[in-house]
Amino acid sequence: MIIKIKDTGLGFTQQDKEKIFELFIRGTAGKNTYIQGTGMGLHLAKKFAEMHNGQIFAYSAGKNKGSAFCVELPIIENPKNEVEDKKK
Repeated sequence: MIIKIKDTGLGFTQQDKEKIFELFIRGTAGKNTYIQGTGMGLHLAKKFAEMHNGQIFAYSAGKNKGSAFCVELPIIENPKNEVEDKKK
């Protein structure tokens, strides 16, 4: 399953992309603009995706061009069997 989220916000540079999933990091586009946030959201999203054997990707055409994020998670064919197997 892939979840796609796109915005028209500040976007990010290629240099920012290498760091945006780190804890307490925010893109340089927002440094001169007041935007509420702690820099934890993308880090936590990445950790949750990884906890579920998934991954997250980020895309932006650059500063002031918005951002897009894709979260990819595996689909379990029969979740009941998955739970039963873990109980054993």
